[in-house]
Amino acid sequence: MTLSATAPTLVGSLGTTAFNAIGYNASDNFMYAINQAGEVYRIGANSARTLLSVSDPNSLLGPGYTAGDISATGVYYIYSNTVQRFVSIDLASGNPVASLVNYTVAAGQTLTGTIDDFVFHPSDGNIYGVTSTRQLFTFNVATNVLTIKG
Repeated sequence: MTLSATAPTLVGSLGTTAFNAIGYNASDNFMYAINQAGEVYRIGANSARTLLSVSDPNSLLGPGYTAGDISATGVYYIYSNTVQRFVSIDLASGNPVASLVNYTVAAGQTLTGTIDDFVFHPSDGNIYGVTSTRQLFTFNVATNVLTIKG
């Protein structure tokens, strides 16, 4: 879809496959997404899709990933509400591997609801997101600490 001041224009279709945790990689100008089978796809112009070969030695990929985005360094972060975990995939490496991100919630805070969506902030490199209970949070990927903001 192309956005302009007037009306969006559909530039392609993803067909019947349900994708989620879609993120844009500014490094290569592609979008990335995961389907319910845990397969990661690169999506290009006119919706052209390429299945990526992602090593998953710990069986982390599967259904339930609802949020995702890509850092400035090309790392794809996805979150599964099914098992409440962050996973990272380094798209810039020649052999992407799904890795568990061991995170903690800041001391004295409680994350409620499910993580519905998040994005990377380009100036500070942190993830900013929202839960189903309307909690706003930040996630510092350098320290792996999730902080509730309101």
